[in-house]
Amino acid sequence: MSNVTFPAGIVPRSGSATDSFWRDTLAAFVASGQSVASFCQERGLKQATFYSRRLRLAKIDQQRTSPTTAGPRSMRPAFVPVVVEPRAIIEESFQIDLRGGRVLRLPASMPAARLAEVLHALEGQL
Repeated sequence: MSNVTFPAGIVPRSGSATDSFWRDTLAAFVASGQSVASFCQERGLKQATFYSRRLRLAKIDQQRTSPTTAGPRSMRPAFVPVVVEPRAIIEESFQIDLRGGRVLRLPASMPAARLAEVLHALEGQL
């Protein structure tokens, strides 16, 4: 804080002095515990000016700390379209070459007893 003081009802006109004045005034308001109406009346300030300056300084502070407004435009985060596609379930499998050039592809999770049944049905013997 700059601790710049002005007589009641007198608000500086230059940019940095104005910002400094209002930052000090807002800090004093918070410390006072008063309502906006009584604080402004006591200091000869217009409530509308109080609210607009408080909003203006909040926006300035937000712009200084916001990562989306800091730095060149090319460095700002950007949203890009994303399409989520279901992943194909890739299951381990094995292949058995049968007589006559036939190929049997089965999942690795197939129980041995079931495999024997399939082979017996296809080949007629084990």
